[in-house]
Formats: sequence, structure tokens, C-alpha cells
Amino acid sequence: MGTGTIVIGLAFVFLTILPFVLIAMSRKKQASKIAGALSNLASEHSCKIDSFEILSGVAIGIDEQQKMLFYYRLHENEEITQILKFTDIKKVKAVCVNSNQSLFNKLELIFSFHNKDKVDMALELYSSHAPLEQSEEMEIAKKWQDKINNLL
Repeated sequence: MGTGTIVIGLAFVFLTILPFVLIAMSRKKQASKIAGALSNLASEHSCKIDSFEILSGVAIGIDEQQKMLFYYRLHENEEITQILKFTDIKKVKAVCVNSNQSLFNKLELIFSFHNKDKVDMALELYSSHAPLEQSEEMEIAKKWQDKINNLL
């Protein structure tokens, strides 16, 4: 085999792998940025994140000591944050919106509150515009539903 063939073969392999490496690096950088933003949000309220989950553009975390939930979402360069006290929450439920045949457009955690005057709040964990597997997100949503309900 000639040197030229080896060089062309290696260049082809490199160019084939490069997009996947760049996408992985981009996702890791975005996840790091979102984790930092969630941590900063907790720090602003004298809390620390004990456990958290990062999805595509969304982070949810809790401070078990202070009994607070922190939510951070980056959507089209707009930051959306929510802070909830467990003492205000009556229950939480994972809900699929516009679902049909195991596919859904949105996955949300719906929070009901003890105060009947306060309207239920939905925190979006997944939107069909986000690049993740739906099966993974439903498991994550149920995990957080159970985790929060157990801490109430």
C-alpha cells in the first residue's frame, strides 16, 4: 500500500470522526456552563446543591438541608430560573404533554402547592426541540418526581 493511500485513509477517518468529537465537546461545555449556573443560583440563596441532573439546556437540583429545589433552563440564550421551597410544595408529578404512541412533545414536572390560591407550576424538563432520547428523559422525570415527593 502506498503512502498516499495511507494518508488519504487517515484523513478520511479523521474527517469522519471530527464532527462527533466536536458535538461531544460542545455538549460537555454547555453542561458545564449549566451546572455552574445552577450552583451559582443556589449560592445566591445560601444553599448548596446536594444532587442534580442536567438535560439538554435544563438543570434541576436540590439542597436537602435547606429543603429547596433549584431549576435552571437556558433556552435560545434566555435564562429561566425557579426556586421552590419544599415546605410550599404539596406534591409533584411528571407529566407528558401531547403524547401519542410513546412519543411526546414535552415532559414537565407539575408542582402542586399547599396554598390553594397558588396555581400549579410546570417546570419543563424536555421539549421535542431538544436533542435527547425520550426514554431517558421519562426515567429522569420519574426519578425526580419520586425524589422530591420523598423529601416532602
